[in-house]
Amino acid sequence: MDSSPNRSNPLEEEQTRDSDSEYHNLDRISDLHHSILSHILSFLPTKYAVATTTLSTTWKNLFATIPPVLSLDFDQSLGKPNPSFTLFVDSAMRAVSSHACSIDKFRLKCSQDCGDQFIESWINVALRMKLRQLIVSVDRESFVKFNPLVFLCKTLVRLTISSNFVIDNVPDSVCLPNLEILRLEGIKFRNGDSFKRLIRGCPVLDLLWVDRLKFEDARVIDITSCSALALVMENCCGDDGFDVVLDVPNIRLLIYGDSVANVYRLKNMNCVEAWIHIAVTNEQFREDSLRYGQNVAEFVAACSTVETLYLSTTTMRALHFSCQTLPTFCYLTKLKLGVIIVFEWQVLPSLLRGSPNLQVLEFHRVGFTEFAHDLTDNIPRCLSSKLEEIKVADFDGAEEGLKVIEFFLKSARVLRKMTISSTLSSEKHLCIRKKILMVPKCSANCEIELIFE
Repeated sequence: MDSSPNRSNPLEEEQTRDSDSEYHNLDRISDLHHSILSHILSFLPTKYAVATTTLSTTWKNLFATIPPVLSLDFDQSLGKPNPSFTLFVDSAMRAVSSHACSIDKFRLKCSQDCGDQFIESWINVALRMKLRQLIVSVDRESFVKFNPLVFLCKTLVRLTISSNFVIDNVPDSVCLPNLEILRLEGIKFRNGDSFKRLIRGCPVLDLLWVDRLKFEDARVIDITSCSALALVMENCCGDDGFDVVLDVPNIRLLIYGDSVANVYRLKNMNCVEAWIHIAVTNEQFREDSLRYGQNVAEFVAACSTVETLYLSTTTMRALHFSCQTLPTFCYLTKLKLGVIIVFEWQVLPSLLRGSPNLQVLEFHRVGFTEFAHDLTDNIPRCLSSKLEEIKVADFDGAEEGLKVIEFFLKSARVLRKMTISSTLSSEKHLCIRKKILMVPKCSANCEIELIFE
């Protein structure tokens, strides 16, 4: 019997290694069916999917066939200016235009000059592909003329235009029958009529968001016959002052954060929830505090149908200077207030008396108080029968704030919960906790929650 150990054949080992090497070096991905490759690419960000076009002839236009629709996202805003970015986007859009595909979303965000003609051509390609969402932002020193064909796109559901676009050629008959979200930020309209035509051409709008709008030859911001369920309007009036015209019969949510307008003409403000932050500058106060205060009061009064209302510190201060009686907020169940200091407290009694069904009251911060004696003499009806919850945020432990907490604990008969949050140092926690818990409560069912972060 041959007892010598088995020896491997060097030739066979070399052939095995070659075979293994060939196996591992095989381009097995490229051999997959195009439909599978397209499905794989659909999970990649746009820039990586486009980069595969350089791999081989097989991959050249494969990304443009991603099923069922494309979502194109080109973002250069975070990096340094890149000369190849324009060529990169252009090659991608050329590949897309040569295939019969649909585009769900086209997003372009850049902080360099890509060339007006390129931007217009890319948008044109997207519009031909049954585009549903268009989000464009070009941040550069000069303004870019916006492509007017966008306002005739019947498939658009969402449109966001921001940063340095100028709109001067809105068609007479805007046709955006499916547009649900329209957001305009930092753009310029040549005239007010163009803006009005755009708004009226969106019959099923759910959200209209306007921020930092500019007009070359208009001093009026006119949002009339608007179908929007939610309206966000911020930083449009500026220091120069505008007239604001609002006619929004379907509105349910209003967020208004702006300088006080010269004139408000308000109609059909039947919102359910309103967040109002109106700033009155020191110059306006010196010029005519009564007039500008009355403008703010007029705006707040137009929202008398709300169920939830937020009033900022500056809004409350302006209400104080208006010397105007607010209407009754019959449906108001939740009231949220900004930082409350001197003038703001003097408005609170009339607000509470005009809110007979108030259930939740929130303070961002409480401070100096001169209101307690006024409320004590004539307790608002909501404190006697409706107010169930009070929240005090950013409590600083001052005696004035403790007086506020004490007043409500002693006066709110059906109060179920008071939540007080604070960032006080740990050594002050026990002292504040002890003082608050020793306050007698009018409501036996009231739970006090102290949150020290």
